[in-house]
Amino acid sequence: MASIDGQWKNAGKTSVLVRVLPPFWRTWWAYLLYFAFLVASIWYGLEYYTNKINEEKEHELDQMKLRFFINVSHEFRTPLTLILNPVEKILSHFNDGEEVKKSALIIQKSSKRLLYLVDQLLDLRKMDMENPFGTFKYGYSRLCQGYFFSF
Repeated sequence: MASIDGQWKNAGKTSVLVRVLPPFWRTWWAYLLYFAFLVASIWYGLEYYTNKINEEKEHELDQMKLRFFINVSHEFRTPLTLILNPVEKILSHFNDGEEVKKSALIIQKSSKRLLYLVDQLLDLRKMDMENPFGTFKYGYSRLCQGYFFSF
């Protein structure tokens, strides 16, 4: 109650409405912005994580392909050596018929092995589409047996 002329008893009531607003960081649009930032952060985190996983799998696949080609190139060396040595024997012992037949059989077996390896290389694209890890079904006993009988 206030009065200009000093009569406080008969003065009317006056009120002022004061509304205290929350600070800007506690408003609805700030909460909306926080939510949008949280969603964007989660999305970015998931995107980063999936990209990292894909890069690791891609790198692993590249390494497996590289190991495959290194192994295949090493596999080519043995049959080629087994072909070259009998050819040299044939050339040096051309008059001995039994030695020529034995060397020719070794050349035939080694050539078949080399043909098998070439077929594996040619089937790489097909295998890459069907089986991305590039595994072969080939028994070691059969491999060792082929090498043993080549000598």
